[in-house]
Amino acid sequence: MTTEKDQDGLRVLRAASCGTLSGRSNLVYQVGCTPDGDVQLRITESSGSGFYSQEWVRFARILELLKPGEAQTFYSLQPLFEGRSVNTGGFLMACLKHLGVVKPMESSPRNYELADLQAVVAEVQALIESDISLGVDARPEGHRRAGKRKGGTASKAARRELDT
Repeated sequence: MTTEKDQDGLRVLRAASCGTLSGRSNLVYQVGCTPDGDVQLRITESSGSGFYSQEWVRFARILELLKPGEAQTFYSLQPLFEGRSVNTGGFLMACLKHLGVVKPMESSPRNYELADLQAVVAEVQALIESDISLGVDARPEGHRRAGKRKGGTASKAARRELDT
């Protein structure tokens, strides 16, 4: 187990992967905490081609934007990423869904509502109290870094030419 910390002193507690809300791409995200226990999340990889922010976002700030009993969409999280890619709000919502922080509304599956946070909070609190520190490059077990296949998009003829 490493004790490598992010440049901001964050300790990575968990790395996980999930699909985007559209289901067309996959994401890798991390859950971390500061030395004083401030929980934060960030997206570290996307298998898609869209831009997104990899900055850490405070969980407390996310919860300020997600009002209990109200319908939420990815746009609910856009204030966290003003002036940055609009993909990030949707990607973060997908991560929150995977974590169990939000769930699809029965009346409108494209909208989300705040879930019961008791299990999520207990899981993260247990990780904080442990000595786990995955390191800033942590990815889910068995997950390979997203990227283009060897050879990229070159034609077969161009690849043969490069091989000679």
